[in-house]
Amino acid sequence: RDLLASKRSSAVKFVAADAPVVVAAQQLTNNRETALIVKDPSTRRVVGLLTQGDIVRCLASRLTAENMSLQTLPSEAAVGWDDEPADPALGMVSWDVPVSCIMTPTEKIVYLTPGDTIDEARDLLATCGKRHIPVLDGSSFLGVISPMTVLDGSSF
Repeated sequence: RDLLASKRSSAVKFVAADAPVVVAAQQLTNNRETALIVKDPSTRRVVGLLTQGDIVRCLASRLTAENMSLQTLPSEAAVGWDDEPADPALGMVSWDVPVSCIMTPTEKIVYLTPGDTIDEARDLLATCGKRHIPVLDGSSFLGVISPMTVLDGSSF
């Protein structure tokens, strides 16, 4: 809890599983977050975690030299991945991939509890291969720990 208290905002940020990834990316940017908890919009149950890394991996796997250019084309000339018209606000690439396609599902999430120490959080970050670890109190999400959260909470 002490680590979470040191964060800018204690409010957990959520995104719907069926939301387009571009909406989640905007939410991450606007809220200066690095991860979002993903909920099923019909049941309101937590179904996963979406991180900046998930978005970058999605981009890297879908973009090629043929469908992405640094040149700005008029919006009517822009095309998406499947020769469909692109969203003019996004330029060359239309990105309507649902969050659920690229998130980490709940069954693969490693988590901490409020009773875990900063040393346990640091050890888990170092060994699990994840950069974002949710903190759960039973079935309630309290927040997300990142390497920066641990550094901010450390006393040197």
